[in-house]
Amino acid sequence: MIDVALKDSGWAAQGPPEPGKGSGAHSCVSYTGCSSGHPTRWRAFDGDHTPSPKDNGQPTTRDPREVRGFFTQL
Repeated sequence: MIDVALKDSGWAAQGPPEPGKGSGAHSCVSYTGCSSGHPTRWRAFDGDHTPSPKDNGQPTTRDPREVRGFFTQL
């Protein structure tokens, strides 16, 4: 679904890697070909959707680092 929206917007569509079903892990892809100032990043997570989701075996969530990294590039 995201590839269709990206393609319709003129951005380069590419299949995002999906974490294994039941893995409790996440995967990310940064899309290329986005217009200047409009970076697009897709993050898929296959685990419990809670306010602080954690990859299996990890003590903390990755969300603050992901969000901070995304916004500091703008």
